[in-house]
Amino acid sequence: MKAFFITVNGHTVEVEKKRIKSLTLRIANGKIKMSIPYFLSEREAYLFAEKKSGWIEKHLNKPVKEPFSYIKGGKALIFGETYGILQSKKSFIDGEKKTVFLKTESEEELKKILKVLFTEKLKVLLDETCKKTGLNYSGFSVKDMKKRYGSCNVKTKKLNFALRLASTNEKYINFVICHELIHTVNAPHDKRFYALLSSICPEHKRLKKELDLIFR
Repeated sequence: MKAFFITVNGHTVEVEKKRIKSLTLRIANGKIKMSIPYFLSEREAYLFAEKKSGWIEKHLNKPVKEPFSYIKGGKALIFGETYGILQSKKSFIDGEKKTVFLKTESEEELKKILKVLFTEKLKVLLDETCKKTGLNYSGFSVKDMKKRYGSCNVKTKKLNFALRLASTNEKYINFVICHELIHTVNAPHDKRFYALLSSICPEHKRLKKELDLIFR
C-alpha cells in the first residue's frame, strides 16, 4: 500500500502500512515517518501521532551533531591533542611540533599515516595491560570501523580496533583494550564479563558514556 500523510500540530507525518504488529514512529533527516499494521485506520494513526506530539517536538528540535571527521577546520585530533596540518612532499606526523604533514590535505591521506602511528601505540598499551592483568591475545589489527570501537575473535583471540579511537585520549583507548581483552576469556556480555571489566577498568561505565558522546 502506498504511504499517506497526516498533519499533527503543523508537522507532516508520512504513514505506511506494513505487516507488523505494532506502530513505530521515527524521525530521519528531519522527516517524521510512521509504520502501522494493516488493520489500523488513518484515524488511529493520527491519534497515536498526536499522543506522541511531545516526543516529536523534542526530537525535531534536537541539535544535529556533526558526523565524526578526522580533519576539522584544517586541524586534526590525535590522541586527544590538536595537531596543525601543513602540506609537504612527504606525509608524516611530528609529535613534538604537534603537526601533521600531508602530501594532500585529505582524510584518506591522514588515515594512512595515522593507522601506522596508532598500531604502534596499541602494541605498547596492549602489552602493558596484558602484563598487569594476565590476559593475552594472539594478534590485533586497526580497521576503519564506523559503528564499533573494537571486536574480538573469541576462538583465535585476534583483536580489532577502530581507527577513529586514535583521535581520543589514552584513557578511552585503554577502556576499549580492556573490554576486548576480556572477551578472550568471556565471550558474552554477561554478569561475569562486567565483573571482570570492573576489576581492571573501574570507570568503564563513565568512559563508555563519554566515548559515545564523542562519536554518536
